[in-house]
Amino acid sequence: GCTRFIYNKCLEQQIKNHEQSQKFINKYGMCKWITGFKKEYEWLKEVENKPLQYSVFNLESAYKRFFREHKGFPNFKSKNGKQSYKTDVHIYVEKHWVKLPKMDKIRVFEKLPDIKPKQIIVSKDSGKYYISISFDKQREKIETSGEIGIDLGLKDFAIFSDGTKVKNHKFIKNSEKQLTKLQRRLSRAKEGSNRRNIAKLKVSRCHQKIRNQRQDFLHKLTTAIAKQYKYVAIENLSVSNMVKNHCLAKSISDVAWGEFRRQLEYKLKWNGGELAVIGRFEPSSKTCSHCGFIKKDIKLSDRKW
Repeated sequence: GCTRFIYNKCLEQQIKNHEQSQKFINKYGMCKWITGFKKEYEWLKEVENKPLQYSVFNLESAYKRFFREHKGFPNFKSKNGKQSYKTDVHIYVEKHWVKLPKMDKIRVFEKLPDIKPKQIIVSKDSGKYYISISFDKQREKIETSGEIGIDLGLKDFAIFSDGTKVKNHKFIKNSEKQLTKLQRRLSRAKEGSNRRNIAKLKVSRCHQKIRNQRQDFLHKLTTAIAKQYKYVAIENLSVSNMVKNHCLAKSISDVAWGEFRRQLEYKLKWNGGELAVIGRFEPSSKTCSHCGFIKKDIKLSDRKW
């Protein structure tokens, strides 16, 4: 809550400066604002200073993305969404315990190895608390060989060049009935009531379950590919343009082709492999795999060529 408060206060001050034609204040200047806020709001002293500083670092990064990459103006943070804070001082890890600054030891579900943490991120999502620990570890490279081409789709999630097909699990469609039921309960609940908060939490947890199922599937598939093949070729899909098709938007969003490519790229790099991306306008589907002839008038009904 304190990190969210500092982020919103600094964003508010930056907007005022912009309206008065003043220059943008960098993260070190905003850190000086924190000292003034602590004098005005005594309860900010109850938490350590590092997470408050990281919140203004995040705000500066959001501003840089807005000015340089045109990613959208930074928004004020709400307590109803996902929340997190980061720290890297006075942190200790034991088997089932994590020690955070200005707090007692916290018991965690997972058994932790004997590590020296460099950074810890505590987050709250769908009413549940998570902790992410960063530490140094030497990764062992796995010797891989061979190459494979992967064609992504909706009927089957992926078809490999050796004929192997990967099933599309359609996580959203399988949970759509339950999700619709929960969303109807939410829409009938009175605004601001405790019943609405409970209904909102159940909808959030249903979405979280779908997201976890998708991530589990993608991680298992990309890990298996990265451990078996050294060179992998996939097509360069413009997902942002494809989701503009309202008939297929939900199905395209559900398969998460962009996340599949992201995971595959860094996992291949870990093992010394390489990901080749075929040009978006290459006639790969129109080209015969044996003689190289290009069939220019190919139709969607032509399932084999």
